[in-house]
This record gives sequence, C-alpha cells and structure tokens, in this order.
Amino acid sequence: DVKKPIPVDRLVAYVNDREGGNWLGQSFLRPAYKFWLLKDRMLRIQAQTIDRNGLGVPIYTASELHDSIRGDDRVTQQAAELDKGLELAKRFRSGEHAGAAIPNGANLRLAGVDGKLPDPMPVIKYYDEQIARAVLAHFLNLGGDQSTGSYALGDTFADFFVSSLQATAMNVADVTTQHVVEDLVDVNWGPNEPAPRIVWDEIGSHQAATADAIKNLLDAGALTADEALETFLRERYGLPALAASETEPGSGTKTLSAAEVSQNVYLAKQAGVLSTVEARQMIADAGADIDPSIIPQADEETTDV
Repeated sequence: DVKKPIPVDRLVAYVNDREGGNWLGQSFLRPAYKFWLLKDRMLRIQAQTIDRNGLGVPIYTASELHDSIRGDDRVTQQAAELDKGLELAKRFRSGEHAGAAIPNGANLRLAGVDGKLPDPMPVIKYYDEQIARAVLAHFLNLGGDQSTGSYALGDTFADFFVSSLQATAMNVADVTTQHVVEDLVDVNWGPNEPAPRIVWDEIGSHQAATADAIKNLLDAGALTADEALETFLRERYGLPALAASETEPGSGTKTLSAAEVSQNVYLAKQAGVLSTVEARQMIADAGADIDPSIIPQADEETTDV
C-alpha cells in the first residue's frame, strides 16, 4: 500500500518559540540540554575514577635473569615473562579468593595515583542547579547538604515554576480551541455558531491564591456572594453543583420538592388564587413528570388540576 501524507488541514501544530516559518520550534528542555550533557560526562569520569583508582592499577615487574643467560635467549626469556606478567595484571581482580603466583625476584604491586584526585561532585552539583534553573525549578536547589533557602523563598520560586506551567497550559488550550474545537463546530453547525473554549484547572498554589483573593474582595464589599459567584466557585474547585432552590420573601432560600410544590399549588388552586394553567405549569417547572401536551392553553380553562 502506498502511504499517503496527512493533509495539512488535518494537523494541529503545537509549537514552542517558533521563529518565522520554522515550525519545528524549540524544546522547553533545550536550555537544560547542554548542562545535562556535561553532567553525563562528569558522571562517567567519576565512575571511571573510582573504578581505576579505588583498588589501584596492577603493575608487574619481571625478575632479574641469571648472568649465564646471554644474547637472544636473554631477550626471548625476558619477553616471555613480561607477557605472562601483563596477562596476570590484566586479569587481576579483588575478591575473597584473589591472589597471584609470580617467579622468584618478580614483583606485583597495586599502584594508585600520586597526589590528590580531582573531585567532580562540585561540578556535578553545579550542573544540577543549572538544569533546574533552565526550567524555572529553582526551588529544587534549596535545602539539601548546603541547607540554604527559606520557606518564603521556596514559595516565591515555586510561583515562578507554576506560572510557567500555567503559560504552557494556556498555549495548548488556545491552540486546541482555535484549530480543533472551532473547526468541529464550523463543520457541524456552521461558522456563525459560537464555539466553546478549552480551559484548565488552576495548578498548585494558584487555587489557594484565588480563594484568598475572593475572600478579601467579599470582606471588602467589592463582591457579592450571589448564586452566580457560588456556581463559579463550585465549578472551579470541583464541588457538588448547587441544588435547585426557590427564594421566598422573608424566609431565605429553601429547597422544595415536586410533591411540596404540588401540595401548595393544590391549596392555592382551591382558594382560587391560581388558574389551572398556572398550577400545571408550576408543577411541571418543579420537576414533576407531567406531559406538556396536557397543559391547557390560557383559553382552555378547566375546573380541576
């Protein structure tokens, strides 16, 4: 089967830091890549340093040959001993049963590095800090062995990180709304139909900040705790929906069931306060299972409910 390319009008591109006509953009982690690469090299060097110098490097010294051995025999015998000594040094391993057998006069020693070995840990920690800063995660560098930073400073750094997440979520939501939701609405209901907008839940401390801000505005009298505000807050914080209610003058807000409404309507109908049309409509609005087709019109007044 011949693979056909996907039409461009069927694709949605989420691009970060696009420059001109370059749709590849730039990764969020691009600023941290350099420090990650250098840190990886330091970790490899650290492992090699421990491996090479933790035990030492085996060095074999051949024994002195007897003076009676001369000429080519001396060279051949010395080369053969060095070859065997080199093989012994390469295969030398530490362990419970480790050991070696060498000729008389030969020497096998474990040599370490003269002087102080370089410590790669400060460099590795520096690269860790730069990686965290590249993604605005400064709070990851607080505390630890250095025990630096405070709670207030940590909250400030966390706000920067959460703000970056909020900006990313806003970008994704806007692109999805414009190139997915709006296109689907246009196809199904036409270009003049209003389209819903993709939103996201507040992240982290922004929820608490929003709640504190609303509380301060209510205390200052700048906002009114009405039903619309309560509905908004319940949706924002994932609380149960506000139950259906009826407001009566002087009695506050109370919830009435369809049965209670029917009983009150019946009494009002008997007293002649309500007409049949009004009574049936109120009972239907209260949630009673009444077929709207049996509700008479205003000119079709009947004598009972």
